[in-house]
Amino acid sequence: MIKDIRYIGKYKKGKGIINILNTVFSVPFLVVLLYRFSNGLFKINLYPLSKIVKLLNYLLFHIDIDPRASLLGGVYIPHPINIVIGDNVYISGNAKIMHGSTLGGNLGRSKTCNQEEIFQPHFYGNAYIGINSTVIGPIDFYGNTFIAATSLVTKGEYK
Repeated sequence: MIKDIRYIGKYKKGKGIINILNTVFSVPFLVVLLYRFSNGLFKINLYPLSKIVKLLNYLLFHIDIDPRASLLGGVYIPHPINIVIGDNVYISGNAKIMHGSTLGGNLGRSKTCNQEEIFQPHFYGNAYIGINSTVIGPIDFYGNTFIAATSLVTKGEYK
């Protein structure tokens, strides 16, 4: 949560406590807070409750982040609407995800990476996902990744 506050705070106005208040009372932070709560419930095997929190995020903001997704760094979603992040999407660094983006699987396609079968996109580093971008399938991205607006990425391994 601290990573989220710091990362979102970089984009908010003010210094010191004003910046923290602008961050904590912003809609992008509330979206991430609901995801983190849902993800925490999932990790302690309270999956039905995590689905209820996910549903609340969907009803309030039309954003669908699966509780099983692993968004480890700071997450900033400036305009949180019409975003889908599927189960087992993995982002190890900070992520800025723009509205209308989809990160998800590709109809059961899978591949083996580090002795693990993956079905969803994995970002090993920071990621910027542009407006109305779609990243589907088992894809690995290494280092800092920039997905341009209205892109469709379905296969490959990017280093």
